[in-house]
Amino acid sequence: MNISLGVWDVFAYTVPGSLYLSLGIFVATKLAWIKPSALIHGPTVLLVIGALVISDILGHATSPLAHASELLIPGRPRSKAARQEFVGRTPAAANRPYVQADRALLRAAIEVNEKESALEQARIGAIWHMMRNCSVALALGSVTYIVCAITGSSTITAVVSVCSGSCSSS
Repeated sequence: MNISLGVWDVFAYTVPGSLYLSLGIFVATKLAWIKPSALIHGPTVLLVIGALVISDILGHATSPLAHASELLIPGRPRSKAARQEFVGRTPAAANRPYVQADRALLRAAIEVNEKESALEQARIGAIWHMMRNCSVALALGSVTYIVCAITGSSTITAVVSVCSGSCSSS
């Protein structure tokens, strides 16, 4: 059996999913639904594999939420505006056919002719999706930690977690 994960899977889905998993464990610990010590005493390999699988599933499941939040951001350049900006900065390219070509067609041409550039585009795209998908998890985490700081439950941990953007379950 061959299991392979690409750059896209790891960056765009598993990393954001791990933030949701960490937030879920934090909230479940605060509400006394689980005890972290019970998780630690299990087989480590199974715990790591389970965390990775759950993170990937959570990343895929919450991706539409991140996409919906992205549509709410004002001022994000759309395809037409980006093309107009490109032509404004590069007037000599205004009459070139690639300026009006479909993005998918341009990407396919790059994949055929420039494999290194295509790999770089895929890497950058995966990182962009990772950042987009992490934004909602980090926003929810910040709200959660602010609530913890206000209610007084582990105030120092909550404030430090909000300031650093990291998840903590202590």
